[in-house]
Amino acid sequence: MKNWLKRSFALVMSVILIAGLMCTGVSAAEDRPVKVELDGRAVSFTDAEPQVLDGRTYVPFRAVFEALGAEVGFDESARTVSAKRNGTTVIIPIDSHEITVNANGVVYTDYMDAAAYVGETGRTYIPVRYAAEALGCCVGWDADDRTVILVDTQSLVNQAVEKNEFSLLEKYTDYANKFSQGNYEIKMTMDMAATVLATEVMGINCTAEGVMAGGNAGEISMTMNMDLAGLVELLYKLADADEAMKKEMTDALAEAGIKDMKMEVSVQVRMDMGKGTMYMNMSGVPGMDAVLPVDTWLFIDIGELLDELGGYGVDLLDMDYTSFSIQDFVAPLINEMNYIYDKDSAYDEIKTQVDTIVAAFADSAFVKNGQSYTNTQKLEEAGLKISFRLDTNAAGEVVGYETGADMTFSLEEMGLDEYDMTAINELGKQLGVTLKPDDLKLSLRSGLNDQNRETLKLELSMGNLVLLTIDADGTYTPTTKLPNTGLPAGAKSVSLEQLLMSQYE
Repeated sequence: MKNWLKRSFALVMSVILIAGLMCTGVSAAEDRPVKVELDGRAVSFTDAEPQVLDGRTYVPFRAVFEALGAEVGFDESARTVSAKRNGTTVIIPIDSHEITVNANGVVYTDYMDAAAYVGETGRTYIPVRYAAEALGCCVGWDADDRTVILVDTQSLVNQAVEKNEFSLLEKYTDYANKFSQGNYEIKMTMDMAATVLATEVMGINCTAEGVMAGGNAGEISMTMNMDLAGLVELLYKLADADEAMKKEMTDALAEAGIKDMKMEVSVQVRMDMGKGTMYMNMSGVPGMDAVLPVDTWLFIDIGELLDELGGYGVDLLDMDYTSFSIQDFVAPLINEMNYIYDKDSAYDEIKTQVDTIVAAFADSAFVKNGQSYTNTQKLEEAGLKISFRLDTNAAGEVVGYETGADMTFSLEEMGLDEYDMTAINELGKQLGVTLKPDDLKLSLRSGLNDQNRETLKLELSMGNLVLLTIDADGTYTPTTKLPNTGLPAGAKSVSLEQLLMSQYE
């Protein structure tokens, strides 16, 4: 009995001791100082160290941003700190959750979940992630080493660009610019068909015409002839409807204004991206009159809408569409894609990604065939192949292009197993057809030739479970006509906000 008690007591004490050591170890780990590494090198702090408060990491703003080569400033009267680099200025008010960024003239304000503050030593501390990302850095946290990881993605992009030539991309930009500078009369047609569960459910024929000016203002009229008879028949079969149920469903559709499952929908759009305005009028949609009367135009404040959807530093109304810069999008793309957590490998991983993406746009990525240059990129993990062909004239100027995308996902990659296949077979029996699922395939081709004729072909299939095809053809003809971008005289309008609010009243 005594031995049993001794062993039990020893066991209990061992557990308590181990638990105590573990707690001490955690506490000791949390007491370790926070470090900051930029591009794999430690950032030194002379009179103020990084701090962790409420789970957020704060750094003395001057040391970090001077290490990035930024010009730092402090406005005592406004109580703001700032950092400026490569045309981007970041302004952070002390004791505020807002950060203002001016990126080459495009200004936006973002919300931070932590506020800058002045420490006991008089040094200003900022939440490092927001400002560093705005200045083109990828930001991460190595929990094991208690290290803030900064990778200067923007500098890596600049270095990669300097190692490559981009004359073909520059020629394409010049070619695209003419469509954003002149006025063009547009005429287009489009045919779309869809098959679902071996049943043709939809057919749409669309015609559109109008005028575009400067690439950001336009007036477009569209007419869509739609046939949805197959969709209704499929719904009958899926519901296993008898004659009584079919009649009930048919009556309900007729009450909604859908009688022969065919309809003609007309849409008119007038927009001015410079002013941030869009007007749209629609007719022919069953039940639409109850929501938006035929004689009323819907007004959409594009600027306000983008403000609500934004917050990522991209202002579509102020962007310069006449120029293309790899630096403008590669660094934000890389930083958005990545979460880095290992200080020892982060820099090399980001550098490899930057070099790969930048090289994909370089002249060396294009293969010449006659007067054409084709760039093909494969993303094996996604089963995706992307192609971009530029057609040039004798002077070497780009006069047309074609983009293409092909993607394939196998049934296994989509997670379909024997249970799913059995369910598909049973569904086929219910519908009276043989369903044959196959790999999910996407094929897309879109381009513009030297006669300003635009074509688009898309096919999405998964055996006879799904088949969607789109075939569009159109022309751009230079014109002196100007589009009507405002509300027609005497017409009534309702804002998108008013329309949405009315549905809840």
